[in-house]
Amino acid sequence: MSESNNDTNSNNESSGAASKKRDYTFLQNLVLLCLGSLIFAGIIEAYKSDLTTDKSLVKEYYRPLRDTVSTCLPLQNQLFLKHGELAGNYQLIFDEINHMFAKPEITNSANYQIYPMSVMKAHSSVKLEIQQLIEKVSKCRIDVYQKYEELALATGTYRQYKKLSEAHFKILNEGHKAREAAIPLEIKEMDPNVLVQLMRDLATLDLSTDVAKASFKSQMDLIAPPVIAYEMTKMDSEQLAFKENQRFHNEVTSIFLNEISARNSPSLLSRIF
Repeated sequence: MSESNNDTNSNNESSGAASKKRDYTFLQNLVLLCLGSLIFAGIIEAYKSDLTTDKSLVKEYYRPLRDTVSTCLPLQNQLFLKHGELAGNYQLIFDEINHMFAKPEITNSANYQIYPMSVMKAHSSVKLEIQQLIEKVSKCRIDVYQKYEELALATGTYRQYKKLSEAHFKILNEGHKAREAAIPLEIKEMDPNVLVQLMRDLATLDLSTDVAKASFKSQMDLIAPPVIAYEMTKMDSEQLAFKENQRFHNEVTSIFLNEISARNSPSLLSRIF
């Protein structure tokens, strides 16, 4: 009997020990689950925080860059087109001067005078627009490059940006050198004093003689072609710079957007591990 009681007590103790063990196991598992849920919740919050940060990259960096470029590139496009327009205006002016030399009697007609004066007015307007565009383009390009750098730093892609920008500036510098080399020799050697004297001569010139008209016309014919050619050179140069800036923008923004997109798209497991 005592042996039976001992067995019973032993079983009860074993059962109690097992019960206590199960209780601890449950508690241990519960704690693990709680900790796991906290960790999981922390990861979720961190993930949400990362998403908020990446959205702010778009709002604070990418959109201002996009808006600035959408203003700047059209200005540069206008600039190279205006150089072409100015070259055309020079051609009209020189053609009309030749026409007046050929038919001097028409210059006394009030109705005719409206046309050359309109051409000259348009010419002056285009020159002013070009000067304004040069200043605007210079200012906005500085702003664009600053925004490129800010976005590169914010996205951690500055090393890639720097490498691409160095190649970009090299292309622009080579284009500038090519433009300088393409300046007609007549323009490089043109003396402003000669032009002033030419204007003085015209003011006192007796255009009633064929000799005087031929002499003045020959001097104008020497000036006209290089002046027009120079404006066309500037147009070509600005067009190449415009295309290069457009290419560079597409190249670097692709890197920026890929990085922002990559930050928004990874799975949750990739963030845990």
